[in-house]
Amino acid sequence: VQKPIYCGDSTKLLNFLTKKHKESPVIIFNDENGMGSQVVVFVNVKNGTATVVENIPNGYSCILASGHDAMVVPIKESPDT
Repeated sequence: VQKPIYCGDSTKLLNFLTKKHKESPVIIFNDENGMGSQVVVFVNVKNGTATVVENIPNGYSCILASGHDAMVVPIKESPDT
């Protein structure tokens, strides 16, 4: 399946998500794609929006997914953790 993905300047995209949509990063991890990319999940808990962004080392970022009705689910510690 192919879908459109928006890519652009990392700083502009970060400002767009944090200032206009009031989303904050809640998960950050390094992608194992061999490109050295970082993936960030942004969420606005108040209005339920969320965006998944891949930050590429060349100064560009891509929105991989975005949507609404997002909820942050608490992680329950298992006894063997």
